[in-house]
Amino acid sequence: MRHSEMDNDPLEILSEADDRRDGEERRRDSRRPLSLTGRYMLADGQEFPCQTVEASVSSIALSGPFSGRIGTHVIAYLGKLGRVEGVIQRAAPNMFVIDLVGDETWRGRFSRRLEEALNEPTKPAAQNSWEVFDVDIDSIAPTGSPFRSIF
Repeated sequence: MRHSEMDNDPLEILSEADDRRDGEERRRDSRRPLSLTGRYMLADGQEFPCQTVEASVSSIALSGPFSGRIGTHVIAYLGKLGRVEGVIQRAAPNMFVIDLVGDETWRGRFSRRLEEALNEPTKPAAQNSWEVFDVDIDSIAPTGSPFRSIF
């Protein structure tokens, strides 16, 4: 990552990456701003607090204290949306985008929950989601998470 990119807002970096392919839009569905708190677990079992930044039926941008690597499987529990899972497709410091996985039945239910969440008034997002939870990110260690592992 170039030094000039590190000075930018992570959401801008992710958005620029989304728009880069020969000027064509790569997103299957347009993401809309959404601010919900939750938690996510990376494939290695580490669990962290998070906040949604943008969401669509096919992907969600999350802000959290740590980003996994591109290709990493993620399970998240997000406010009114419930459990979602997917694979990290884009990452920036303290932010990443997951492409959601699920069958057509799940996508239908998720689409309805997402629409309800998008239509509800929301509070302004905190600068960093882990500040909302008053988490000392230096003391975070892998947990014996209650998530049932599918890896």
